Amino acid sequence: GVGYESNEASILTNVSSDHLDLQGIHTLPELAEVKSTICRITKPDGWVILNGDDPYVSAVARRVRANVAYFSLLPGGSDPVRRHVERGGRAYLVRGGSLVEVNGPDTTEIAEIRRIPITIGGLARHNVANALAAAGGARGLGATIEEVSHGLTDFRPDADRSPGRLNLFRLGAKVIIVDFAHNEAGIAAVLDVAQGIAG
Repeated sequence: GVGYESNEASILTNVSSDHLDLQGIHTLPELAEVKSTICRITKPDGWVILNGDDPYVSAVARRVRANVAYFSLLPGGSDPVRRHVERGGRAYLVRGGSLVEVNGPDTTEIAEIRRIPITIGGLARHNVANALAAAGGARGLGATIEEVSHGLTDFRPDADRSPGRLNLFRLGAKVIIVDFAHNEAGIAAVLDVAQGIAG
């Protein structure tokens, strides 16, 4: 359940097979319905930030009362994102190596990916997506573009500020990654980063 009645902003990043077969939830559409609760209780003047690359998540837009913004890693955004922007909607995208906020025809740069430490120069694609989602959530709560940019470029994934989340250590010529990835998506993300570092 949810311990409060409403929120001003919500973010739904993905729906994957994690947590299936618990408390009567056996399919991804059922899990999407449960996860979307946080979005359905967002106030009408608030913002719901949805992953436009996940079909279960992007479909949640039809069931919310709040303003909707999407984020997408796909060039130009996925089909739902492109249609949303063409209608004057808001999206958070990657363009020219930077995170950008798009409002209909207007585009504003937020920060260069290489300057956002949690993306590890763009190798951690899952954290590029997380940065887009965080930018949308912060903007939904009223943060300025400058405040969002500062927050993204200031936060570092080290053991003090983010323990167990993509912490990198050097031991001689070796790089050690510590991450408490607990599902398929998390393990795949860590392995992608390891492959990128090894490359």
